[in-house]
Amino acid sequence: MLPQVGLTQTAGVTVGIPSFNVINEGCAAAGVAGASDTNPNPGDTITIATNLTNSTTSNQAFRVVFRATANLGGTTRNLSEDLLFGGQTYMNRNPSIGGANWDDSYGQVTNTPIIASGGNYTVKANFGVNTQQMVNALGLASGSSTPITFRVEVFNSDFSVYYGTASATRSVTHRSARDCGGNNALNTNTTSVLLTANKAVYATTDTITLENATIGANDTTTTPSTTTGSQLPSWGDTLNDTADIIRLDVPPSGDPETDYLQNSGNVVTLPSPLTWARNDSLASGSKLDERIATSYYHSQIVGSSLTANTNFASFPANSLTPNRYYLVRFRASPSVNGGSASHPVLRPQYTYFAVGTPAPIGAPQADVVTTKTGPTTAAAGSTVTYNLSTVNNGPSAASNVIISDNIGTGLTNVVASNGGTYNATTGIVTFPAITSLANGATQANSVSFTAPASASVTDVVSSTSSTNDPTPANNNGTATNARITTTITPSADVVTSKTGPTTAAAGSTVTYNITTINNGPSAASNVVVSDNIGTGLTNVVASNGGTYNSTTGIVTFPAITTLANGATQTYTISFTAPLSGSVTDIVSSASNTSDPTPANNNGTATNARITTTITPSADLSITKTDNQTATTANSSISYNITVTNNGPSTLNSVTVTDTVPSTIQNPTFTPSTGSYNSSTGAWTGLTLATGQSITLTMTGTVSSTASGIITNTATVAVPSGTTDPTAIAILGRLWNNSILK
Repeated sequence: MLPQVGLTQTAGVTVGIPSFNVINEGCAAAGVAGASDTNPNPGDTITIATNLTNSTTSNQAFRVVFRATANLGGTTRNLSEDLLFGGQTYMNRNPSIGGANWDDSYGQVTNTPIIASGGNYTVKANFGVNTQQMVNALGLASGSSTPITFRVEVFNSDFSVYYGTASATRSVTHRSARDCGGNNALNTNTTSVLLTANKAVYATTDTITLENATIGANDTTTTPSTTTGSQLPSWGDTLNDTADIIRLDVPPSGDPETDYLQNSGNVVTLPSPLTWARNDSLASGSKLDERIATSYYHSQIVGSSLTANTNFASFPANSLTPNRYYLVRFRASPSVNGGSASHPVLRPQYTYFAVGTPAPIGAPQADVVTTKTGPTTAAAGSTVTYNLSTVNNGPSAASNVIISDNIGTGLTNVVASNGGTYNATTGIVTFPAITSLANGATQANSVSFTAPASASVTDVVSSTSSTNDPTPANNNGTATNARITTTITPSADVVTSKTGPTTAAAGSTVTYNITTINNGPSAASNVVVSDNIGTGLTNVVASNGGTYNSTTGIVTFPAITTLANGATQTYTISFTAPLSGSVTDIVSSASNTSDPTPANNNGTATNARITTTITPSADLSITKTDNQTATTANSSISYNITVTNNGPSTLNSVTVTDTVPSTIQNPTFTPSTGSYNSSTGAWTGLTLATGQSITLTMTGTVSSTASGIITNTATVAVPSGTTDPTAIAILGRLWNNSILK
């Protein structure tokens, strides 16, 4: 779309007086650094800059037209395409649209970034000074000068609103040979060609069109290509134009060459093949140089070629990253078929366009960076803690900063600092909004939870702010340091304990009960339970297929392939108590799954150890015989007491008590071992090995007064601390004699 004539100026933009910078390309072409003056000369490039202040109430991108005019004989001549050889020609214009309202005094069009309301931005453009064109257009003799007015006109993004203009004048001298530090430069032609975007701001649904701008043809009084000595492109020439589209990840600096250098690694690869619109028709009376410009320019754009007679390249805006600025850098490098003429390398031209709504230039900006740290592995059931850091790198304060941490759904025991809340359905922890985070300020947060039983937890932290962020990639959750994946290693707290007696009689059956439980949170794999009951035990019986190794003293049970969280396995072990001493039993278990508390199943816990003290045990028996059933007064009587130790323990300090009734006179005692105290009736000093018997013989006379039945009782007791499994109070019966008078 073209600027329209007759538009009424609308207030809203302050246009600064253009400033100039002369780039001495002519001296550079001659290999000489520096220049002797700052006036534009043949072969030089003039960089024109103007500062725009957006006083409208909205953020806007502007289209700026740079024009050059000179007064020749009282007539204002447009030099944008004739002298400065590089104005925008709008080859796609359709005379039926706009008609006479289109302004055909072409200038060089440059797009600005979006300038915030109240913000300002410096716009620049390059013009090359062409010797032959200047001679033809102004009729200047060598060495003569003329003032040229450079004008800047500012429009809105579709040229429908005109905001104003500013201008400045500069003297241009025609010299046949350039003085560069005492060296003569070639009398070269330096030209500028601009590739521009047809809009300043694109929606993602738009199609972006790059217009290949070439020289114009308003001057019908001369035919430069036939002028003697002309070095303009001639039939068969090509102009190799290279255009790059650069994505800007930070807002434009105000200097397009700086923006290019800082972002040159972000060259956009356009969709292939490109869609090209052809324009072969030329208006009646077109000059040769225009014909060449429109028909023979050959442009290469990021690896794709524009063939002859093509002027425009189009591609969808959604093929580019949205909400970014893009810089179009166009550099023309003429070459000539057959070497008929020489053309210097031309200085690049630049223009901007935006896709979406990137941060406006001049608006408050705050580079909020949100990162996190945390473990890459964690045991199931352990507490996992992530530490979040949000820092404002400025330059402005960040308003309404909201930090969100997506830790995944279904986690338990989630604790978030600073009032953060966890939504178990969405998996997101949201922290209260920070009203204002000052430039340089940092907000620290933390989130902790109980690691699940298996799999992994991926945590993605992000933040938003109502203040424009020039580098959203460092806080939108896509940066590496904003994402952590914590792999959960299975963990099963297997607890093995046992119960059993602390004392047992020698020869008795001792039974231990073992319990193994998995307290989780994960299933335990390959659980092996071992019970060390000591060596040399007899009659060992283990449940569940357990086997006893009498050499090592260990009972080993078959491995449990998987013991689920909360599951219990019970075992029993029984054996015959040895004759003496004690049995210490230690139970333990092991699993291939990591155990967070190994002390409760490695045999060191109190409830995994039992010591059973063995108490002596002997089955003592006692008998008494007299070989008679009746007796008479004054007769002699004799009986034998026999004590036998049926084991299993050897006994020391055995005592037999035999109290003789008064009806037996003058008793005498003959023990096979030990001694008998007739006063107390105690037979003491007795030691009996297992299976051993001892006897005590008593003789006496039946009293003359005895009558009825004479009863005598003998008893035997195991020593203190010894158990008799068949103990009786009275052992043996004497006799039952009838006494005759």
